[in-house]
Amino acid sequence: MYEERFIIIGGIGAGKSTTGNIILGRKAFDANTMSDRVTKEPATESATRFNRKVSVVDTPGFDASNRIFNENILRKLTSHCSLRYRAIILVLRIQEFETNEKIVTFLNDVLPKDAYEHLIIIFSNIAALEKNDETIEGNLESYPESSSLHQLLARINHRYVGLKYYSEINRENTEKIASKILKWIDTLPTLPICLCFSICAKEQPVIKKEDNQVPDKNELRLILIGKTGVGKSSTGNSILEEAAFPSKTGPRSTTKVTSFRSKFRFDRYLVVVDTPGLNEFNNVSNAKQREREITSEVTKSLMITSPGPHAFILVMEPGRFTPEDQETISCYRTVFGEEFEKYAVVLFTNKDRLEKEDISIDDWVRELEPGSNLKELIEKANNRYLIMDYNKKRLWEQRDDVKKLLNIIKSMDNKIPFYKTKYSEKTEIVFNNILKEFQKQKYFQNGVYVNPRDEARKVILKTYSTEKIQAFHDEDSSLSSYILGIIAAVGAYSLYLVVLV
Repeated sequence: MYEERFIIIGGIGAGKSTTGNIILGRKAFDANTMSDRVTKEPATESATRFNRKVSVVDTPGFDASNRIFNENILRKLTSHCSLRYRAIILVLRIQEFETNEKIVTFLNDVLPKDAYEHLIIIFSNIAALEKNDETIEGNLESYPESSSLHQLLARINHRYVGLKYYSEINRENTEKIASKILKWIDTLPTLPICLCFSICAKEQPVIKKEDNQVPDKNELRLILIGKTGVGKSSTGNSILEEAAFPSKTGPRSTTKVTSFRSKFRFDRYLVVVDTPGLNEFNNVSNAKQREREITSEVTKSLMITSPGPHAFILVMEPGRFTPEDQETISCYRTVFGEEFEKYAVVLFTNKDRLEKEDISIDDWVRELEPGSNLKELIEKANNRYLIMDYNKKRLWEQRDDVKKLLNIIKSMDNKIPFYKTKYSEKTEIVFNNILKEFQKQKYFQNGVYVNPRDEARKVILKTYSTEKIQAFHDEDSSLSSYILGIIAAVGAYSLYLVVLV
């Protein structure tokens, strides 16, 4: 008799083992509902059910707040990669919105594309809903349409089953639920698949004690730049697919100081730096102080991306290219120098606006005035530009846009893979001195992975004030011409904006 194999995945305490027991018709797996984590290692049990032989793999639960822990679980499943599965059963507790969103987002990053055709969802603990006269459908309506769970349900054609805990159901109901699960499985493709997860963390090299100067080879460092209110923070959130940076629509900026967030995505450790818009400092009346503050933010962004950012993402809105836009690009080109264009990508926001006007971004770029700073920048950057979708109802398109951005960056053909000037060595020394202190500590603390490079970045942002940055520059005369160039560019830009107002 042919044996069908199912694998059960889900969060800690979601009811995976209970689900396995119901499918098998016996207590094959330990499923103590009073314990947070019962299953420590993958376990396989088999049985003959409804005239068919089935094999069920129970797995340790994912921790919604600890990606590295989850990737270690997937490593435990590598020995199962050669096996073929008819069904992937994802167990979720329906009332736990935030937990479910994090787990589904994680799975979207690691599941192979063909896995979705074999995926069904079990919503556990339905008894709690019934006590309040609620239904699965009614509870799902409380999830935003843009939620990862809604997107996943749509992708798998709403294949889901409700489940009570084992102690709350009798033998007759157990058989009905098992039969319903198997009927859903019968709608899946008959040819089983290998389930090889994409584990980002396995790529991460261990930094040797004698090689503290070498950054993580899997790290991709991006600096977001642009005017206030164009969507830099929203772009950062889309790249990381989480609310990493405060963001809201409007002319006023939510980004007042340089900040960063990091995350494993698409087999890379992404470090995204959000920066204030150059026009954010217009309300600083003292010209010299304004120049110092902008210089400080520019320097900090370069410090925390040491030894250098792989790309500058210039965020702009498509539409009328204004004199202010012209001056913004001119200022950035002066601040970052000739090397800037080699590492620049122009990212346009408001994709839906152009769609309403039935204009493609390629047509819009072609119609730019010849000789404009933007046209010239795009040409010198080897036509590296794209437009991003921020419509939360089209999450899959947004992911495709992010993948396109990462592929554009990957295709850059630079002798040095990251932006570097002869002055970068000075900021690199600061970063590495702080980094050494964190590399003396353990990478795992209380089961949570601590990235020493991220910890060094936090220290720089917390301790390097405008005054300390200025003192840092004053201490080294070799930086003077570079900094004077930044101040001159910023001063000219600020003067232009004052005249414009």
